[in-house]
Amino acid sequence: MALAALMGVSFLSACDSPGSEQSGQGSTSAAKHSIVDAETTAGFKRDRDHEMLKNVSVDPGKVRKDSTVVVNAYVGEEPEDPILFIGEANIPSSTEDRREYLYDQLVPLLSEGAEETRPEAQEIEPGPLGGSAECMTVDPKRGNNICGWVDSNTTGVAVMPDMTLDEAGRLFISMRSDIER
Repeated sequence: MALAALMGVSFLSACDSPGSEQSGQGSTSAAKHSIVDAETTAGFKRDRDHEMLKNVSVDPGKVRKDSTVVVNAYVGEEPEDPILFIGEANIPSSTEDRREYLYDQLVPLLSEGAEETRPEAQEIEPGPLGGSAECMTVDPKRGNNICGWVDSNTTGVAVMPDMTLDEAGRLFISMRSDIER
């Protein structure tokens, strides 16, 4: 069964325009990053009309004036199994708590009861933007993986269909460089 038949996302909140300057509240010596609504990433093109984007709700919880939430489907040569990306910046909650929330929303949709508990995530190299990153295989038969990153200000999670865990990790970090600024 195609991943698109299993999932969809509805965008609930965006409180900032992509790429705008962020406030310095709680800033550290490191520059605060944000999430942008990238038209393309790692050779995949954004498809805002994809069927996948219709059924699953993502609630960012409390937001501030400078909060950003981006939900996109990215398609390659096989548009029936797009990469679903959800990114958040400047959300008042802990970025690690937000990543866990997003995992909890996505894992049951992909596993179809194959496993009642969430698979253990494997740490991957987060790339030049830092923070931490990890991936997990949710449905080994279909090669459905979920990868996520967190840093002090942003959270990003993506459903990476039809690939190995190593392929998913490499592609996810490549996408991150286009989506997080």
